[in-house]
Amino acid sequence: MSLRIFKTVAAALLVLNFSGCMIIEPEIEKDSYYSYTGKRPAKVIPSRKFPSAQGILGASATNYGTVLMHLDHYLALTKNKYQYINFIQNNINLPPALVAEQLLGLKKANSLAFVEITTVFSAINSQIPADIIAKEYANACVLRSEISRMDVGLEEDILSKKQVISDLKYQNLYAVSAAEFLNKQCILAKSPEIQAVAR
Repeated sequence: MSLRIFKTVAAALLVLNFSGCMIIEPEIEKDSYYSYTGKRPAKVIPSRKFPSAQGILGASATNYGTVLMHLDHYLALTKNKYQYINFIQNNINLPPALVAEQLLGLKKANSLAFVEITTVFSAINSQIPADIIAKEYANACVLRSEISRMDVGLEEDILSKKQVISDLKYQNLYAVSAAEFLNKQCILAKSPEIQAVAR
């Protein structure tokens, strides 16, 4: 097992102990391309007799579904584009001007990598709707705040309701992380600095 996978699995074993049962809250390894190609949270979370949660469950499912649609488009665009994948994982958190500098250096050192990376940036710019990604990222962040305030109350099925909240947190965590991942790349792809280098 690689160190990256081991760390992800270890992080997933943070648990809430309630009456001898465990509610597992997995985590997403942010800014890792491969985090979004594997197992995903469920699109529909069983409500388990939790009527007061129906509104936020629906809103989260809609947000998550939209993010997944654009994420899958992105994954198709970048499939087997390992030069781009490696480049973006190393530079995704840098400002556009610094990323452009990295690209310029690559243009001299590895022209094939430069062409692949700039081609993918161009495809993202033209095919991934940056405005929708930014909106869904903002929506996911708002939902995260609302989910954090959810209360199971003193009704029956408290453990089941805790499980609903745990599942909802994971679904939202995935949506927030994936939308942020896409949003960062849309910002880079649309930046004047990257577009100038790619010409």
